[in-house]
Amino acid sequence: MSIFELATLFSPVGGAVGGVMAVHRAAPSTPMWICAAIPVGLACGFGSYRGLIRLAIGKHDRNPKMPSWRMAAILGISAFSPYIAGVLSYGLFRLFFYVVA
Repeated sequence: MSIFELATLFSPVGGAVGGVMAVHRAAPSTPMWICAAIPVGLACGFGSYRGLIRLAIGKHDRNPKMPSWRMAAILGISAFSPYIAGVLSYGLFRLFFYVVA
C-alpha cells in the first residue's frame, strides 16, 4: 500500500479515536456519547484528509510537473493527516462539551 492509501484508511480511524478520547475524558460512563462520537470522528477524519489534499493539490491545477515544495506538502499531509484528524476531532468534541456543560 502507498502512503496515500494508508492515510485514506488511517485518517478516519484517527478522527474516531480522537472523538472517543474526548468523550471518555468528559463523560467516561456514557456509551451513548461514544457511539455518537465514532461516526462523527470518522467523518471528521475523512473530511480533513480530503480537504487537506484538495488544498495542497489545488482544484484547477492540472500541471503534471509539480514543484518540489508542493510534492513535499502533499506527502507531508498524507503522513500527518491521521494525527491532524485526531486532534481536530478531539478539539471539536472538547469544544462541544465545553459549550454544552
